[in-house]
Amino acid sequence: MLKKGVKEIRDNFTRYLKRVKQGEEIVVTERDKPVALLAPIPEVTSFQEKLELAARKSLIRLPQKEGKIPIHKKIKLFGKSLTEIVLEKREKGW
Repeated sequence: MLKKGVKEIRDNFTRYLKRVKQGEEIVVTERDKPVALLAPIPEVTSFQEKLELAARKSLIRLPQKEGKIPIHKKIKLFGKSLTEIVLEKREKGW
Protein backbone atom coordinates (compact mmCIF):
# COMPACT_ATOMS: atom_id res chain seq x y z
CA MET A 1 0.00 0.00 0.00
CA LEU A 2 1.38 3.34 -1.09
CA LYS A 3 1.55 6.32 1.30
CA LYS A 4 1.55 9.86 -0.02
CA GLY A 5 1.07 13.29 1.51
CA VAL A 6 -1.86 15.58 0.79
CA LYS A 7 0.31 18.03 -1.19
CA GLU A 8 1.75 15.25 -3.37
CA ILE A 9 -1.73 13.86 -4.05
CA ARG A 10 -3.09 17.32 -4.83
CA ASP A 11 -0.22 18.16 -7.19
CA ASN A 12 -0.38 14.81 -9.04
CA PHE A 13 -3.98 13.76 -8.55
CA THR A 14 -4.49 12.40 -12.08
CA ARG A 15 -1.44 10.13 -11.80
CA TYR A 16 -2.62 8.66 -8.48
CA LEU A 17 -6.20 8.34 -9.70
CA LYS A 18 -4.95 6.18 -12.58
CA ARG A 19 -3.14 3.95 -10.08
CA VAL A 20 -6.32 3.60 -8.01
CA LYS A 21 -8.26 2.67 -11.16
CA GLN A 22 -5.73 -0.12 -11.69
CA GLY A 23 -6.60 -1.52 -8.25
CA GLU A 24 -3.97 0.07 -6.02
CA GLU A 25 -4.86 1.59 -2.63
CA ILE A 26 -3.20 4.81 -1.51
CA VAL A 27 -3.09 6.11 2.05
CA VAL A 28 -3.23 9.90 2.14
CA THR A 29 -1.23 11.40 4.99
CA GLU A 30 -1.09 14.80 6.61
CA ARG A 31 2.07 15.47 8.59
CA ASP A 32 2.84 11.73 8.42
CA LYS A 33 -0.51 10.76 9.95
CA PRO A 34 -3.00 8.78 7.82
CA VAL A 35 -6.17 10.77 7.12
CA ALA A 36 -7.78 9.08 4.12
CA LEU A 37 -7.70 6.06 1.89
CA LEU A 38 -8.00 6.22 -1.88
CA ALA A 39 -9.28 2.85 -3.01
CA PRO A 40 -11.11 1.55 -6.06
CA ILE A 41 -14.85 1.07 -5.76
CA PRO A 42 -15.67 -2.59 -6.23
CA GLU A 43 -17.62 -3.29 -9.39
CA VAL A 44 -21.01 -4.67 -8.43
CA THR A 45 -23.17 -6.43 -10.96
CA SER A 46 -25.80 -8.61 -9.30
CA PHE A 47 -28.40 -7.70 -6.72
CA GLN A 48 -26.88 -10.22 -4.27
CA GLU A 49 -23.45 -8.56 -4.64
CA LYS A 50 -25.04 -5.17 -3.93
CA LEU A 51 -26.62 -6.55 -0.77
CA GLU A 52 -23.33 -8.09 0.36
CA LEU A 53 -21.46 -4.83 -0.29
CA ALA A 54 -24.06 -2.86 1.71
CA ALA A 55 -23.73 -5.39 4.54
CA ARG A 56 -19.93 -5.07 4.57
CA LYS A 57 -20.34 -1.30 4.86
CA SER A 58 -22.77 -1.87 7.77
CA LEU A 59 -25.59 -0.17 5.89
CA ILE A 60 -27.84 -3.21 6.20
CA ARG A 61 -27.91 -6.47 8.10
CA LEU A 62 -28.51 -9.63 6.10
CA PRO A 63 -30.87 -12.29 7.48
CA GLN A 64 -29.31 -15.09 9.50
CA LYS A 65 -31.58 -17.79 8.05
CA GLU A 66 -32.85 -18.43 4.56
CA GLY A 67 -36.53 -18.82 3.84
CA LYS A 68 -39.70 -16.87 4.29
CA ILE A 69 -40.06 -14.26 6.98
CA PRO A 70 -42.67 -15.39 9.49
CA ILE A 71 -45.85 -13.35 9.68
CA HIS A 72 -46.14 -11.47 12.94
CA LYS A 73 -49.37 -11.43 14.86
CA LYS A 74 -51.13 -8.10 15.02
CA ILE A 75 -50.84 -6.30 18.32
CA LYS A 76 -54.18 -5.51 19.87
CA LEU A 77 -54.25 -2.11 21.50
CA PHE A 78 -56.68 -1.02 24.15
CA GLY A 79 -57.79 2.44 25.12
CA LYS A 80 -58.08 5.63 23.14
CA SER A 81 -56.51 6.21 19.74
CA LEU A 82 -53.78 8.80 19.32
CA THR A 83 -56.19 11.02 17.40
CA GLU A 84 -58.67 10.97 20.29
CA ILE A 85 -55.95 11.86 22.80
CA VAL A 86 -54.68 14.77 20.70
CA LEU A 87 -58.20 16.14 20.20
CA GLU A 88 -58.89 15.97 23.95
CA LYS A 89 -55.61 17.75 24.74
CA ARG A 90 -56.48 20.50 22.26
CA GLU A 91 -59.90 20.97 23.83
CA LYS A 92 -58.35 21.25 27.31
CA GLY A 93 -55.95 23.97 26.14
CA TRP A 94 -52.87 21.73 26.10
